[in-house]
Amino acid sequence: MLGTVTLKAGRYPLAADVWLEIQQDDRGTSVVLCDQRTNARYFLCVDEAGEVAGGHVRPLGGKERENYRPPTPPPPIEVVPAALRVNARLREAGSNPLICFPAHAKHRFTLWLEPRARARRQVWPIAGYEGDGGVYVMYRRRMGRRGECLIKVVGDRYVVLEDDSDPCRLPRDEWEKFLHLPARKRFTLASKSWRKMSVADLGAAVGGRVWPCWDPLA
Repeated sequence: MLGTVTLKAGRYPLAADVWLEIQQDDRGTSVVLCDQRTNARYFLCVDEAGEVAGGHVRPLGGKERENYRPPTPPPPIEVVPAALRVNARLREAGSNPLICFPAHAKHRFTLWLEPRARARRQVWPIAGYEGDGGVYVMYRRRMGRRGECLIKVVGDRYVVLEDDSDPCRLPRDEWEKFLHLPARKRFTLASKSWRKMSVADLGAAVGGRVWPCWDPLA
């Protein structure tokens, strides 16, 4: 049989004169963003392997007319198949659910690991909690796949990297649940009351600083 069989999943309005269309055909699953305000149709197709099979920007009417002028904006779109691997991103999220939570580059700070060797590491804060037991901040290294860590901030002097004897350190199997809490939400840990810090609180606590580190296991 010649031709392509297309299965359309529907049209979903996003705003006035803007809607989303989802369809599937022999090439894979396609997502189409239509914008009547600029007479533009943005198309992206992902095949069964999770690779980008194609993409383009065209007028809503279909074929380009002789007098058609591209909308201004959008800027030109360049599809780079090797850089968009949908299945790989889904596998990363499955193996490490915490990767779905954003780190705040605006409030990045530096860990001074070995003062004598001048070894430093720039990290991005994700979330934190504070209470009578101190301040604890969860961070991610600049390369997101390297995982998340939790430090204790000691006053205005240094941070503690790892300390399994500290009962106020949130157990790793509870990190995802904690990250889902809204900012300033209170919870109990080690018989003490804690408050989840807001993004502004994180910036005030650690943002832009260089923190000497102390590791009790060293």
